[in-house]
Amino acid sequence: MFDPKYYRIATLVLIPVMLVSLSLNVVNFLQPKYVTGIVDHKSVGTGTDGGEPVEWYTVSLWLVTKDVVNGFGVGETVAYVVDEACYLDVAAGDVVRAALRRDLQIEVLEVTHRTSRIVWERSGGFMGLNEKIEINDDGAVSYTSAQFGDGEIEISGEEYEQLIRMLNYFTGDAQFAARSGVADYFVHRITVQSGLGTRVIDWVDGWASQEPLPAELEEINLRFLGLVERLRGGSAQNASERAAELAREFLVGAPTFSFDGIPETLNVTEIRIMESFPVQYVVVIEFDSRHAGYGDRTGQALAQVITGHIAEVKVVSDNVVSAILDGQWDEISQRMIE
Repeated sequence: MFDPKYYRIATLVLIPVMLVSLSLNVVNFLQPKYVTGIVDHKSVGTGTDGGEPVEWYTVSLWLVTKDVVNGFGVGETVAYVVDEACYLDVAAGDVVRAALRRDLQIEVLEVTHRTSRIVWERSGGFMGLNEKIEINDDGAVSYTSAQFGDGEIEISGEEYEQLIRMLNYFTGDAQFAARSGVADYFVHRITVQSGLGTRVIDWVDGWASQEPLPAELEEINLRFLGLVERLRGGSAQNASERAAELAREFLVGAPTFSFDGIPETLNVTEIRIMESFPVQYVVVIEFDSRHAGYGDRTGQALAQVITGHIAEVKVVSDNVVSAILDGQWDEISQRMIE
């Protein structure tokens, strides 16, 4: 039978322990929770309350710390409700530290205004290209290129926010190296400087990459290639002529033509401008070879027979992205098309 004396002793011991534990839980519950993030974008919502028009302000943060109250993790983008003063004070790229409140509301405690800068660089390729775009946080964009000269434009705050939002896909440095045995590819780099430090993204052309490039990176690069088109300016005729020359230079240096192509037969027969962004040029080139086959055929037993070829070379922002011979041979990857 249980002795009441031990029951009283156990009660005297457990009650203080439970009270201390409860107090700690209450204190922990009452302690404000904080979150830190980079402003991705902001917006104003409108509606009615009892028939009266109302509006509210939201700031979307790309989280660099967890939101333990609402269950969001690092790297997620969350729209928080803020007051009007905060909404007017912050801009894309700012670093915000805030106390979490109910219903996705935050009280902004500290703002590190952006001193951000985005730098996009592209170099290499068979033409030895070297160009750079620098975007400052005030929307000023500058372009430098040894081949094509310099240029300047301004972009809107909304366009700057879109770039920040796309680049926030990468939470840190990233690198996509070239696979062995490939040459004449472009090397790309984006450097993002913000209040949280510097992120560097390095990659090569998708066809030369050791691993598949994320679709998000392809979208980011297309956005910068669009800026290249705007910064260079020039007429559509000049752009077409430049695309044709680049396609011709690529083909002359590629294995099939360099092995046994007949220079005097090389002829640009058509330039098609595709409805795309950035603009894509398909350059059709015809030429003859002294032997049948494709690529470097050194060491093969070949019959000397004049063979005609039709090449379709696609050029995007001065980058040869594909080159197909006779609809069956990929001159970039040096393989038959299945």
